[in-house]
Amino acid sequence: MGYQMLLADEEIDVGPLFVKHLKDEGKIESNEFSFAMNGFDEDNSHLDFGAPLAKRVQGGSLKTMTYIPFFEDFFWSVPW
Repeated sequence: MGYQMLLADEEIDVGPLFVKHLKDEGKIESNEFSFAMNGFDEDNSHLDFGAPLAKRVQGGSLKTMTYIPFFEDFFWSVPW
């Protein structure tokens, strides 16, 4: 149960959230995903489910990534 995008006056059912469901079903090891959008270069844009892959990060280091925490209530609901 959750407040969808913090706009609902009462709790509503949400989910199962896609990435969490993949982890719960054992399809991925960690409840996370990463992506990069590199303009129109389709060979360099990607989406990874589970832990990010360092080989896909510019410079090969996960330290250069920007981590964005999500609220638990709804997909793409983040603090701004």
